Amino acid sequence: EVSSTLRIPPPPPSRNHLHIQMSVSVSVIVGLGSASVLAVVAAKAAWSVRESYEAKKEKNASSNKNKNDKNNIINPQTMNIIGKTAEEERKERELNATSALLCASRLSEKEMERFALVANKQDFRITRSDSHTHRFKSRFKSEVLVEGGAAWSQDKKSSVLSPSAVWSVADLMSEKECMDLIKKAEMATFEEGDFIFVTGVDSYRREPTGGRRNSATMLVQDLHFSRIMEERIRSHVPAELSDGRKFRGLSGKFLVSRYNPGQYFAAHFDGTLMADDGPNKGCVSAFTVVLYLSDDFEGGETMYLPGQGSEVVSAIAIRPAMGSAVVHRGGTVLHAGAKVLSGTKYITQFGLYYDPPERLDNLPTLKWAA
Repeated sequence: EVSSTLRIPPPPPSRNHLHIQMSVSVSVIVGLGSASVLAVVAAKAAWSVRESYEAKKEKNASSNKNKNDKNNIINPQTMNIIGKTAEEERKERELNATSALLCASRLSEKEMERFALVANKQDFRITRSDSHTHRFKSRFKSEVLVEGGAAWSQDKKSSVLSPSAVWSVADLMSEKECMDLIKKAEMATFEEGDFIFVTGVDSYRREPTGGRRNSATMLVQDLHFSRIMEERIRSHVPAELSDGRKFRGLSGKFLVSRYNPGQYFAAHFDGTLMADDGPNKGCVSAFTVVLYLSDDFEGGETMYLPGQGSEVVSAIAIRPAMGSAVVHRGGTVLHAGAKVLSGTKYITQFGLYYDPPERLDNLPTLKWAA
């Protein structure tokens, strides 16, 4: 009679299950009165075991979530957006450079042709095609795109720091990670001003471009992102340069940029960045990584160009693939972000840091080109 009216929830497989069964058996033997009391005790014991089991399960789920969070490169709790200084804001207002779009609209037609490049089809090295999921998927693969010193004379080639000047790396981030970083960036505030982060021994510094960079960007500090990205990319970069300087990792800072239709980045040589804090403090960047967070847009290719001082022999236009990247040497590889024709282009950029050279006064600085 007791067993037909009292519903005890089934406990998880454990030795506690045996104790509950014994309690119920005893309640039947000693009689109905005692059985009722013992049955209630048994029920409470069963619920206690159930609660303990659920608490343990919740703890394990939380532990697994924390473990997955550590492996996920995007962790909103570790991302810190670095805004402008008061001096940079003052300078931006004085130069009327608070809007990159407005600065670009003041350019002459000739200047716009020089800055907002459009790739020719014969320059394409990597193509992409439609997939069944209605997203662009690329035949993107890891390969050397420009050999070190390819355009240089034999005498100058002796100063080449690595066998490759430009190369691609596939699948550094998953599609979900790319979307998470875009979402996080959009929840923050992109800087819309006409500036570029000039790099050098004084770290990141914002300087107006005169309409040469037309996009929105932000500077992010995230040691969690940098640590995981360093692990993923390490096997794809030179462990040591020809002058003996060794790869040390990333700095903890990176850029996230957004290009809407009509926006671009004019041709330039990257400058060198010195890590001003973190485990690689004092190390300098030798390469720049351009990692594509989206690929559902037209135009916006990364263009590698020949020119005075450039290691590139002939123009190459890289069609981006989400989660993949191109890596190029700083100071000696002329490149540009072609004009976006449709859709929205998102990228993240960061440097690869090596031991500093003996002399710091010869480090490459940002240079614009026509």
